[in-house]
Amino acid sequence: PQPPIKAAAEFRVSEFATGDQRLLSGGVAPDGTYFVVWESQFQDGDSFGIFGRFLSLVGVPLGPEFQINQATGSDQKQPSVAVDASGRFTVVWTGQDVSGGGVFGRQYTSAGPVGPEFQINAFTTRDQFPPRVSVGPGGIGVVWQSTGQDGSGGGVFGRILSPTGTPATGEFGLSTVAVGNQAGPGGAAPD
Repeated sequence: PQPPIKAAAEFRVSEFATGDQRLLSGGVAPDGTYFVVWESQFQDGDSFGIFGRFLSLVGVPLGPEFQINQATGSDQKQPSVAVDASGRFTVVWTGQDVSGGGVFGRQYTSAGPVGPEFQINAFTTRDQFPPRVSVGPGGIGVVWQSTGQDGSGGGVFGRILSPTGTPATGEFGLSTVAVGNQAGPGGAAPD
C-alpha cells in the first residue's frame, strides 16, 4: 500500500488560546463542509464550554469559532458530533443537569444553529457521561454511561432521537450485566 499523502500543512482550528482546548470531534457534510467541536477552558465564562467551527474542504475557516452550549454553569465537556445526509450536524456533550452530569445536544447546519440546546437523558440522578452520537437514515443514536441507573455502578444506556433531535424512544439499557461498572462509550469517568 501507498503511504498517506499529506494534502496540506497543519493549521490551527481554535482561536481562543487561554487554558485548554481539547477532546475534539468532527464530521463532514455531503457538500464537503467540515464541522469541528471541542471543549474549551474558561471561554464560556465558567470553566469548560463546547465550541465549534466550520471549515472548508481544504481547511479554510468559514467564519469564527462559536459557543455551542447555551447553559454555562459548571462544566460542559466531552463533545461528540455526527452529520446526516442532509448536512445537519448533531453535537452532544456532558453538561450540568439537576444532580450532576447530564447529556445535552444541539443541532447545526453550515448556516448556524437549528434550535436551542436540549437535554437527552431522562434519568437525572447522579452522572450521565461521556455521550457519543451517530446518525443513520432513520434518526440519531446517543449512548452514554449512567451512574446508578441499573441499580449498581455504571451502566451503558442510550436513546434514539428523530432527525430533528426530539426523543423517538425512552432511554434503554445496553449493558446486560448490572453488577459493578460497565464503562461507557468513552471508557472513563468525567474529570
